[in-house]
Amino acid sequence: MILTSTYVHELSQYGLDVGLTNYSAAYCTGLLLARRVLKTLEMDEEYEGNVEATGEDFSIEPIDTGQEFKFIAKQ
Repeated sequence: MILTSTYVHELSQYGLDVGLTNYSAAYCTGLLLARRVLKTLEMDEEYEGNVEATGEDFSIEPIDTGQEFKFIAKQ
């Protein structure tokens, strides 16, 4: 079952037009994928993330909602 997908060329919609073949682009693509998975599972409201850039470290505290899932990446 495929929940969602993301491709590096989609980053241009968010202002990243150059350097789409490096580690930074791979990292940004992973962040976009994570956001889409949360939205698909309707968990994006619970894990809002950092909405304001303050320069401080930010971490998500675990919550107990009983919605755990397992991800296995296969080639």
